[in-house]
Amino acid sequence: MRLYVCGPVSGVPGGNRAAFEEARRVLADAGYRPLVPHDLLPEDAPWHMAMRVCVSAMCSCGGVCVLEGWGGSRGARLEVSIARQLKMPVNDLRGWLYGMEAEDAG
Repeated sequence: MRLYVCGPVSGVPGGNRAAFEEARRVLADAGYRPLVPHDLLPEDAPWHMAMRVCVSAMCSCGGVCVLEGWGGSRGARLEVSIARQLKMPVNDLRGWLYGMEAEDAG
């Protein structure tokens, strides 16, 4: 299954790339096909354009994997809201790996 990885980017050193890359590695090792937003955009993309691209890409996935701190990110909250309204499964890494629904993701 293709999973969109969702989490804070703006305001986090390095765009939080290390957390996204670690999630990519762990999910790929578990047999998922992770899609990381950093792959879709240049670093200087304006927020509104980044969200248009990312929401569109997210909708082509089978589910969403949220990273720690996603609730503090305006963009991640928007993505999760859309995913839930579209009845897409949303969970954190632990949930995707072990089938446990996360308190802040579900």
